[in-house]
Amino acid sequence: MSIFFLKYLKEADEAAVLDDQAGTIHDAASVEGLTFHQRFGIPYSVFEVIHTDWLNHGEYRCARDAIGRRRTDSRILLLGCFRVLAKGVTFDAIEELSNVSIACNHSFFKKFVSWFYGFYGKKWIHFPSKVEEVVHVESCYAKLGLPGCIGSIDCVHIGWDMCPAGYQADCTGKEGYATLAFEVLVSHTRKIMAVTQSFFGTWNDKT
Repeated sequence: MSIFFLKYLKEADEAAVLDDQAGTIHDAASVEGLTFHQRFGIPYSVFEVIHTDWLNHGEYRCARDAIGRRRTDSRILLLGCFRVLAKGVTFDAIEELSNVSIACNHSFFKKFVSWFYGFYGKKWIHFPSKVEEVVHVESCYAKLGLPGCIGSIDCVHIGWDMCPAGYQADCTGKEGYATLAFEVLVSHTRKIMAVTQSFFGTWNDKT
């Protein structure tokens, strides 16, 4: 397997047995921890939690493949997913970094993203539901002269590399390339409170 991905797993496994994990990949403020966060978009501690949840609630693969070989470590596949999400790396590059085929990475990515939204969506993406939460969110806007406001809303455009030819006209707007748009509502502290389904990139926000 590629040294690139295994490097992080080896560092994490070795650091896990230390009494003092300062300066290791487990330390978000260390060089190793910051490098991991920069390359994969999340601290290693969060990656560990997601990996554990995936094993307990999302893993769909058998322990061995059809000819009896041990399956690829799910951490390798998850690192590939987060590398794509954090940096927009192609699956061709992920194959080189993980020594896992493009087809396998792509299939795993789609299953993981679907599971991730289903498993964490309701827990983390929601409107303020308690009085204290409403007061907290609204107070930020009140300080800026917008009392009563509890959110900011706008569209986020995500590039659609494999956009079918028949949808190109609907998806290619001011960005100059095909996109899908998601209307996102966030608090002033950037907590996501709601996300719509995807829409074609040229459609007006009011839609």
